[in-house]
Amino acid sequence: MKSFRTILKKEKGFTLTETIVYVAILGIVMSGIIMIVVQLIKMKTTADSLSIIGNEATNLFEKMGYDIKNADSFNVVDTSTIQIIRDGTTYQYSLEGTEIMLGDGFDTFPVTTNMIKVTGLNIIDWTTVNSDNLVHIEVQFSRGNLVENFETNLHKR
Repeated sequence: MKSFRTILKKEKGFTLTETIVYVAILGIVMSGIIMIVVQLIKMKTTADSLSIIGNEATNLFEKMGYDIKNADSFNVVDTSTIQIIRDGTTYQYSLEGTEIMLGDGFDTFPVTTNMIKVTGLNIIDWTTVNSDNLVHIEVQFSRGNLVENFETNLHKR
């Protein structure tokens, strides 16, 4: 039976060169893994931003669509403002800064959240062009460096 000391004397450890090679290979593998994780985080952030922007667009168009459909009349004041008259009260959607605001002459509140920025609003009265009581709305939302455009046609009943 061999003694522990004789086994240790015969065993050789890693040389400095082998250790440096192993550390270099480990570094290359780890940098690849880190790059993959960073890309996955970017993809997740982009997907979250797209979801938030899509929800904002849906909520905005549903709210404006309801108000326009149930209006007695509407008037496109300029490319970023529409007035809606319902039951003798005038409501106004307008772009103020980076938010779309809804006001009734006394109170004004944001229709969009501060999670996104509205970087463009274009309201076009298509009543005389295509159909009676039709308005075309284009909105550009941004979040971070992501910019998305949405558009819809809303028709008063």
